[in-house]
Amino acid sequence: MNYVQGLVEGLTSVATGLRITLRYAVDNWTGNGAVTIQYPEQKPVIPERFRGHLVNKVENCITCRACERACPVDCFVIDGERTEAGKLRPARFDIDLSKCIYCGLCVRACPTDCLTFSHMFVTAPEHHAAEWKMRYLFRVRADQVDRKLSTTETAQLERMGHAPVDQLASEDKTLLAELEDPHGTLLLARFGYGYYTPEEKVVIEAARAEAAKKKAEADAAKKALAEAAKKTEGTP
Repeated sequence: MNYVQGLVEGLTSVATGLRITLRYAVDNWTGNGAVTIQYPEQKPVIPERFRGHLVNKVENCITCRACERACPVDCFVIDGERTEAGKLRPARFDIDLSKCIYCGLCVRACPTDCLTFSHMFVTAPEHHAAEWKMRYLFRVRADQVDRKLSTTETAQLERMGHAPVDQLASEDKTLLAELEDPHGTLLLARFGYGYYTPEEKVVIEAARAEAAKKKAEADAAKKALAEAAKKTEGTP
């Protein structure tokens, strides 16, 4: 009986598989089936709720670090600084896509909805320049991952991303040689760069330095007046 039962189950399984195969074959023959598209010549249809690469709209970011705390794989690098008006804004907001698992916890945690999923899914350096202006993407070795980039360097990389390699200046090639390993196994992608451009940063830092100088002078004058008042009070 066990033999007969096993034979029946085997034949039933084969019949089920053949039925499914025949159904897909008929659908494909009639042009109604699901077939593999010829990517990249044919672009896929991206669903509205597709989870592509993360993008941060930095002008709405308040640097609360809720996304950083919610991230289970620590793929965020965030630095904040204050404007002349004292408002906190991101000086640097990087997302390391080599770590991101696209779980969406950071998007849910964001109180200003500035962090969202895009429809971008390509992670090849040759595709980034035309479609993403605020993105650099290159291959690195493991010992290069912790190399922190300055605002000037990120702006330089962004500019380099729009030019052919053979047209790069010598200083650009020097920076690229420090950061990139053409044979590296890790594909690193970061978005955002932060709120300030290098030019804006210079102006803001100069204004801060001037404000700090004036405050120091005012504090010194106040202290001198207080000491003079004490001496006056102690004079008979």
